[in-house]
Amino acid sequence: MYISICVYVFILALFFWGVKIAPKKQFNSDYLSLDAMTCLKGFMALLVIFHHVSQKKAFQDAHVMWIFENIGFLFVGIFFFTSGYGLYKSYKTKPDYLNGFVKKRVLPIVISYYIMVCIYAVFKLANGIKMPLDRWICEITGLTMINSMAWFVYVIVILYLAFNFAFKHFKNTGALLFILFVILGQAALFIVMGHNLWFVGPKDWWRNPALVWNNPVWWKRVQSVLFSGEWWVNSTLCFLLGIIICQNEEKFTAFLKRKYGLKLVLFILLFVLMLVANFAVTFSPFSYWAAVGKDAILNNFVCYPVQSLCAMAFCLLVCAVMLKIYAANGFLRFCGKRSLEIYLMQELCIFSWAFLIEKNYKPIFKPHLWNMALFLVAVAASVLVSATIYHWLNQKATKFLKARNK
Repeated sequence: MYISICVYVFILALFFWGVKIAPKKQFNSDYLSLDAMTCLKGFMALLVIFHHVSQKKAFQDAHVMWIFENIGFLFVGIFFFTSGYGLYKSYKTKPDYLNGFVKKRVLPIVISYYIMVCIYAVFKLANGIKMPLDRWICEITGLTMINSMAWFVYVIVILYLAFNFAFKHFKNTGALLFILFVILGQAALFIVMGHNLWFVGPKDWWRNPALVWNNPVWWKRVQSVLFSGEWWVNSTLCFLLGIIICQNEEKFTAFLKRKYGLKLVLFILLFVLMLVANFAVTFSPFSYWAAVGKDAILNNFVCYPVQSLCAMAFCLLVCAVMLKIYAANGFLRFCGKRSLEIYLMQELCIFSWAFLIEKNYKPIFKPHLWNMALFLVAVAASVLVSATIYHWLNQKATKFLKARNK
């Protein structure tokens, strides 16, 4: 338990270091400011690291940091929320914001993605990882992912493009409906597809577990193609929520302030209710992984709205809490400005240090689980270092392209 306790103490210490607390009967007027959002993203980026570490078999078997294992989508929901809020904030405060939007906002993300591809390709070659030529081509070009955690880039680019198109061609309500249509379209794609291309190939071939998990054709395996996983869609409605709250920021803030204590309790109850519902479906016969192929469609349809509502309830609760208290310090700002890089470097670092906690994919348990504690520290430290280098490369590449376009 000492590992879990140390992590929880670290989280509390990080939150209260530089915490901003509004005096009695007053509120933080800057609770949705750029700085507050940046620190929030930094905080969530660190929690995502704990989430991915907690999913390793050794941590699962030892019940270490178990609280993080099934709630990663909540933290990612905050990323989508802040993205939607930030985009609309810029749209309504900056003249002609949408002019050159793709070049200014989307292209840097795409450039960042392909820099990451180069890093992972070199890493895989250096570690002697062998793949068929067609898979190398797909992963280098981006038709499939060289980094399984890079799904966020695909989704956020789609949402950015949807935002750009929506507010260029529609008024507010129409724009929101268009974005909702895009989000639900992605959800429908996952609900039908599930975790693999079960509808491609001989009839009912996916009923053989060996073919699902270790198919000779690599792109038929679980999680081998785009949108094959609930994490692609179960928190994206938070993006739309961020836009709506930004559109109605003054009304939303005034609503929260009226009888704040009661509103806070209601938001806590709402979140707890949705969290219980989430765990109920997660560990029930209707879970995402209880069935495969077309048998999973009903399960996906049941789980998706529950997790989406849970993620949005979490965003609302975070907003309500930040109106009164939020974390703001230099370390969180540092992480927040590199949140995408922190996210994308995790898989590489987790793989690099996996030898500490597993051998031939079987967990290793040392006395007092010292190896697991070392693994956690090594992963967190290497993620921050590699993300800093990666962020520097992104900045250099972006400046180079801007200079050439002048």
